[in-house]
Amino acid sequence: MRLKESPAHVMSVEEEPDGNPWYHDILQYVKYQKYPESATENDKRVIRRMSTGPNGSI
Repeated sequence: MRLKESPAHVMSVEEEPDGNPWYHDILQYVKYQKYPESATENDKRVIRRMSTGPNGSI
């Protein structure tokens, strides 16, 4: 067993592959009602859900 210098949740955070923040796709959907070109049906559903806010309304 080894002791780590930082908490596990900090070590699991990776840099975004496209360089944009995690909410970039959601923001683009809210502004322009467009999904990323590579978005799957599940991705689109998640973007729609996250764009409506925590209670289903903006």
